[in-house]
Amino acid sequence: MPVLLLANAAEQSIESSMVMDFLSRQVNSPNFVFILAGTIAVVAIVFGTVSQALRTREREQTRREVAAYLAEGMIDSDSAEMLLRRGSKKSRGKQDHV
Repeated sequence: MPVLLLANAAEQSIESSMVMDFLSRQVNSPNFVFILAGTIAVVAIVFGTVSQALRTREREQTRREVAAYLAEGMIDSDSAEMLLRRGSKKSRGKQDHV
């Protein structure tokens, strides 16, 4: 059992030294800055796209709920219009006063 543990420790040490070698070569590479910048840009684009999709999905869900409340007669059309207008992109800079 101790021989097996020693062999595993030596194997992990060799793997970590290989990883450190690889990383040090990559960091010292002149292309590293471009690779890093490209990676950051791709991650930012993906997160931006996902957040926009979630925002749109939530907005549409809200519109459906307001339409359902209006159809059930729980709110009147003026209130529904105010709720929908308050969440629209056009009125984000302006505040509606009730």
